[in-house]
Amino acid sequence: MPKPAYVSITLASADVEAAPDSWITVQTVILVWIKVQTVISTLIEIKAMIGRMRRPPSKLVERLVSVSEEVLRPDPALRLEDIAALIGAARATLYYHFSGRDDLVAFLLEEHLRAAAETIELAVTATQPPPVAQLRSAITALAGFLGGQPGVCAGLLSFAGATGRLGTLMAAKDAKLATPLRRLLDEGAATDQFTFSDSRDAANAILGAAMIANLTRWEDGRDTQDPEFQQALTDQLVRSVARA
Repeated sequence: MPKPAYVSITLASADVEAAPDSWITVQTVILVWIKVQTVISTLIEIKAMIGRMRRPPSKLVERLVSVSEEVLRPDPALRLEDIAALIGAARATLYYHFSGRDDLVAFLLEEHLRAAAETIELAVTATQPPPVAQLRSAITALAGFLGGQPGVCAGLLSFAGATGRLGTLMAAKDAKLATPLRRLLDEGAATDQFTFSDSRDAANAILGAAMIANLTRWEDGRDTQDPEFQQALTDQLVRSVARA
């Protein structure tokens, strides 16, 4: 039985023997290239399969997300063993899915950003145009999401800064949150509803202001889920880009 392509790559061919003065023939190059591509494709499939296998099941994800604030507290001694005990899971379970605490935090970052993006998308989808009305819905949803877990937001920022991963956090924020806001801003600007110099700067200003307002209120011990606060914050952020 011939060996699979990913087990061995044979450079020899009848053409090499037929043309000893040639170091390698075109046919040999093509054959080798095909086999290399087969190896690459196989490795990609294996990596994808492992990734699917290693993703935590939904119930484990829920338990991990529920203790995000504790996981993100500034305690360098906190290990996966401690987190496993916190959620009542076996230590081996967490080590199967994560290489360490940093790996788990990266996963939690992705989960929280995904949840925030889904919250905003649902709010926008449920709102009919014009873009100014959809932006208001998006900011209301954002304010509610941030207000519901200010400790997690503070922990993610703190952890990213302490571990030199602030760039990773900002890139993920751009992909998950800033991009849909930019799309709304650009649509509104095209119909003369918004005014700003750059949609990326405007989207980041909205995200940054919402984050700082919630964290400041949280640090002061005030309710970040107060409806009046969230409404006032939304009004202010919409006015910052809406054409008068």
